[in-house]
Amino acid sequence: MKRILFALTALLAVTSLSAANVQTLTSPDGGVKVEISTDGVVTYNVFSNGRAVMQGNRISMDLGKTILGVGGKVQKVSRRSVDENIYPALKMKFAEVRNRYNELTIKFKEGYSLEFRAFDDGYAYRFVTALGDEITVFGEKIGVNFSGNPILTIQQANGFYTSYEEPFTHVKASDWK
Repeated sequence: MKRILFALTALLAVTSLSAANVQTLTSPDGGVKVEISTDGVVTYNVFSNGRAVMQGNRISMDLGKTILGVGGKVQKVSRRSVDENIYPALKMKFAEVRNRYNELTIKFKEGYSLEFRAFDDGYAYRFVTALGDEITVFGEKIGVNFSGNPILTIQQANGFYTSYEEPFTHVKASDWK
């Protein structure tokens, strides 16, 4: 009986440990949900109104001697909500912009954090380091794996410039370059 009790306790501990590797973040209106897994490599899934939009997206940042998002050990997870108005110095379309999101910060023992923000109409992420005054970023990788094969509305530049004057095109995700 003691062996069965020990085995069940060990199984529950392993199950709760692996469940702790997945964090869920939702937008203020609940329409956008991001699931972040930190099990060896950082991956995330995005849902819109309960429907999977992106799945199995891996992110990392190469700093030469270390790669953020790979092999990190989670130290702390924190959350916050923001609802504020921003007044741009150069007013364009709006003199006031509402900035409303929920944020999840995952702090790693290796000296960096990964912040995810869920807005009512999308999500964002960023790496934040405490690795010294100056670092060199050799590359950043992000997987963009759409669920199914949706039609994308995109501006696809024909060269390296940022004029944002390209026409919008509609392409299937599998045809996107």
